[in-house]
Amino acid sequence: MAGQVAEHMPLGTQLGYANLYGELQWYAQKADDETDAWSVLGELDDPGALGSQDIAAIRQARSRAQVAADKMNAYLPSIVADGERLGIKPAPVKGTPLTAAAIESLCLSSAQESNGL
Repeated sequence: MAGQVAEHMPLGTQLGYANLYGELQWYAQKADDETDAWSVLGELDDPGALGSQDIAAIRQARSRAQVAADKMNAYLPSIVADGERLGIKPAPVKGTPLTAAAIESLCLSSAQESNGL
């Protein structure tokens, strides 16, 4: 069905949809990267004391999550604009209170706990 519809679209519209599809695949991969980083943090969610290796793993996972989030945030306006050119508008999404500052605070408090501060 999609191929039949595409046959009747102007070439520019077809290319626009192809580009948007590629952008959405890229965005989904970055979201997966961020989720993977968060899963590492989840594995370390233990009430026990954290060792130096745990602290290093937290910092690395936090950095990976932040890099993925930064890339997604930087690229999102372009994806939205490309979609709007095709008449597609994103549905509103309710934001979450977990920000980079909250993540950093979590990492700092975990580091302080493991150092006995």
